[in-house]
Amino acid sequence: MKLLSLFIALSFASSFDSSKSLKDFRTVNLVSWCIVPYDAENRDPEARSKILEELGITKCAYD
Repeated sequence: MKLLSLFIALSFASSFDSSKSLKDFRTVNLVSWCIVPYDAENRDPEARSKILEELGITKCAYD
């Protein structure tokens, strides 16, 4: 069983393309999530939107 697990892990590791996966973290792919509870400054929605725009984040999700 350990040998099978090792084989599976190695097969995934060899197919892992780090340059491709890093492209997933480009700013255009990022989504701001749940920022209201963690906003220590208690900004209004317009102020939060401005901050996200300055950071280059164009997507925001609200739960």
